[in-house]
Amino acid sequence: MLSDWDFVTPGRVESIFKSTQNISLSQLSDINSFDFSSLNIDRSAERKDYEFAGADISSSNLINVNNIKITEII
Repeated sequence: MLSDWDFVTPGRVESIFKSTQNISLSQLSDINSFDFSSLNIDRSAERKDYEFAGADISSSNLINVNNIKITEII
C-alpha cells in the first residue's frame, strides 16, 4: 500500500513519516503517557467569534453543486 501511494504521489511516505515525528504526548490520548486529569483550561478570556459564523454550510447545499447530482453515498 505504501509503495503504491509513493508511486502515485511521490514523497507521500516521507510526509507521513515526518508527521509521526511531530506528535505530542497529549495528542496520543494515552493516560499513561500524559496526565490529563491535572490539565487546566483557562476559559476566563473573552471568546472570539467563529471565523465562519453565519456561513450556511450543510450537506443539503451540496446536492446540485456544479450540476452534479448526488443520489446515493455508500
